[in-house]
Amino acid sequence: MGQKEKENEDQQKTKEIPLDESEAIEEVQETHKLNTFEDLLELVGTRGRWNIRIFLICCAHMLACPFSSVSYQFLGATPKHWCHVAPLVQANWTQDQIRALAIPYSNETGQFEGCQMYDANYALAADLGFERSQNNSEVLPRLDTVPCETWDFDSSEYKSTVVTEWGLICDRRPLYSSLQAVTQAGYLLGSLLMGYLCDRWGRRVVAVWSTLLILVVGVAMTSIPVFWVFISLRLLFCIFIMGIYVPTFIISLEVSSPKLRSVAAIVFILPWAIGYMILPGIAYVVRSWQRLQAVLITPYVPLLAYYWLLPESPRWLIQQGRFKEAIVLFSKAAKVNGRTLPSKAKLLGALEAIRKKLTEKTTSEAKRDSSFSRGCSCVSGKSDRRLRHGLRVLAEGAHAYFPSPSVDVYTYMFLSGLLEVPAYLLLLPSIERLGRQRTLVMLFFICAISISSVALIMFYFPNAPAGLKIFFSQIGKLCVTAAFHLTWIYTAEMFPTRYRSLAVGEGSCIARMGSICSPYIIDILGEVTAWAPSAVFAFISLLASVLALLLPETRNRAMLETGSFKEKTSDQRMDTSSGSSEA
Repeated sequence: MGQKEKENEDQQKTKEIPLDESEAIEEVQETHKLNTFEDLLELVGTRGRWNIRIFLICCAHMLACPFSSVSYQFLGATPKHWCHVAPLVQANWTQDQIRALAIPYSNETGQFEGCQMYDANYALAADLGFERSQNNSEVLPRLDTVPCETWDFDSSEYKSTVVTEWGLICDRRPLYSSLQAVTQAGYLLGSLLMGYLCDRWGRRVVAVWSTLLILVVGVAMTSIPVFWVFISLRLLFCIFIMGIYVPTFIISLEVSSPKLRSVAAIVFILPWAIGYMILPGIAYVVRSWQRLQAVLITPYVPLLAYYWLLPESPRWLIQQGRFKEAIVLFSKAAKVNGRTLPSKAKLLGALEAIRKKLTEKTTSEAKRDSSFSRGCSCVSGKSDRRLRHGLRVLAEGAHAYFPSPSVDVYTYMFLSGLLEVPAYLLLLPSIERLGRQRTLVMLFFICAISISSVALIMFYFPNAPAGLKIFFSQIGKLCVTAAFHLTWIYTAEMFPTRYRSLAVGEGSCIARMGSICSPYIIDILGEVTAWAPSAVFAFISLLASVLALLLPETRNRAMLETGSFKEKTSDQRMDTSSGSSEA
């Protein structure tokens, strides 16, 4: 009877509690459930209008990204060229007449020589005229050649390019290679620098400033007449491109729930493929490189709205202890999504508790490991670095070396962009059903088989139809395109918030080293043995497939705030075993 009386008394006291106090108790109970960032995200909402809005803002720049990264196919195109013969031009000879008299013709290549001309008396030829100069020993006493001093360029396809602007041909061709190397160096430095700055200053700050600086540098590039100044601006331009890509990609994943992260990561990259297909159409209409450069940077003007529209990553704010800003952000998100949050005081307490746990965990890790690579990545980080390095060597080599169909550059670029759409769309169901690791292993393995097939065809059947090599090449390209984007997703999921941007940037930085190496594999080794580059890329792809077996699975797991998946799995096992013993 005493027990029943006590229960009745407790029930009576509960009924006597005022409504406001009862709601406060429920609020405290709800606040106690907010142990992780994922709990906060679920409270705010993961599928609401706010989430969609932020995601669209983050991936808005992806439509313009190929305009900067792939446009060099048109900005730096090398049109047909031959020596400029001033006396004959002044005598109003046609280009066909000038080439017929002054420029050597190669029966092997079926083209006129681009760097040499005959050592002839062109002043006399201009006086005699084209007909009388033919087979005239006084005009052309012997067939000796001399190098060109200036050139004429075929303007039927391009009115002007960077190559025609500064004559980056013949003896000046190394300058063209330097310009390509600077582009990759810009992406390399930008990946590493912007990854560090995103973790230090915040994702939003880096994206906003990079957008502004891209416009400043992009406009300057269209009007600078000095080559070395242009090449320096190109370096800065590529650095700032990564200053938009890295932070927006990180934000889009950090505001996504584990179940929606795969969809967000794939949809994020789709505008890239669309922009890839649009670019050839723009370049087909605008044939002057200065005007094309100006047109291609205009999509970055609306991105200045990032200053007002792009929020900071709430994960990063909590990690930095900037709770007031995080609370304001969560309040806006909850209001847009139609959710109700606990009071600011209770929410502040939850944020402080979450950060305290992260700080304690980080401190304990720092005592165990002094280096970043051991402390936050363990086996996964080391193998992932090797994996991304091998991947990018393969990816760049694939894009440069795969035989192109017998179509013009505009059609080929459009088809290349079109091919990326199924590569990304097929990636989504694969990573959802098979997981990240199995999908990555499969993609690299299929790519290795495809590129090996190309090498075998070139070795055993050198006269095989080109369409057969193109078929296997494009299968490999589809796989490596999907695998390349998957490594971005994988890296962001495997590293904690404190180092996530740095890890993604470091991975991209190492990848650019591969992209710098791949042209030498193609050009130098390909000159020795035609099938050798395909064999090298196939081996690298197979090696990457093996290395991917070392990586942990991250599907449907909460993004790390600290530690590594290896440590997290061990902790979960310890919790399970201790729970069993207590039971």
